[in-house]
Amino acid sequence: MTPHLRLPAGPARLGFDAHRIAPKLYQGAVPPEGDVLARRGFDMVVLTAAEHQPPATRFRGVEVVHAGYHDAIRLSPIDLARAKIAASKVATALGSGKRVLVTCYMGHNRSGLVSALALYLLAEGRLTGRDAVVIVQSGRPGALRNQAFVAMLEGLPARWRRRR
Repeated sequence: MTPHLRLPAGPARLGFDAHRIAPKLYQGAVPPEGDVLARRGFDMVVLTAAEHQPPATRFRGVEVVHAGYHDAIRLSPIDLARAKIAASKVATALGSGKRVLVTCYMGHNRSGLVSALALYLLAEGRLTGRDAVVIVQSGRPGALRNQAFVAMLEGLPARWRRRR
């Protein structure tokens, strides 16, 4: 693992199921609706569970990114593109100092894939895909158990540039 890497401290005290993965990056299960996220200081919520895509109006005061896909052994090209686009948006938001919550139904695999991809993008070559997996798994117990997602992350090229 990259020597300068700092691993997260564990669950966040937010009043809902989420863990701090990195500074300003949190990962969790189905998020609370209303203005709860805004009151907790979040700027963006990413909804990766295909089966949970409520309208943005249910999350007042935060930007909502809809990126629903299934927790499948092999992602379709469309689902992989959704995950990559969401990760790029998360990396851009984090780079701008925004606080982001990435969610899926249980807060493990789909949210873990987007969180790991975002960390990888944000690091711009200073982090391997394996490093990103370790950070997510250290921050969120049970995260990234989908071995197909892990293999894809570990096989990332030395640099994959995000779209701005």
